[in-house]
Amino acid sequence: MTKEKENEIKKTPVIYIILAWLFVSIPLMWGIYEVVLRSLPLFTGS
Repeated sequence: MTKEKENEIKKTPVIYIILAWLFVSIPLMWGIYEVVLRSLPLFTGS
């Protein structure tokens, strides 16, 4: 292996980054949505 190959940085494919963000953000958004729905009665007096 040459010096050039040893210092080469491998880039993560864009699709992996998108899938990782979706994997994290979809449950996160669902959780925020549920919290907002359950806390509405506290602020509306219902």
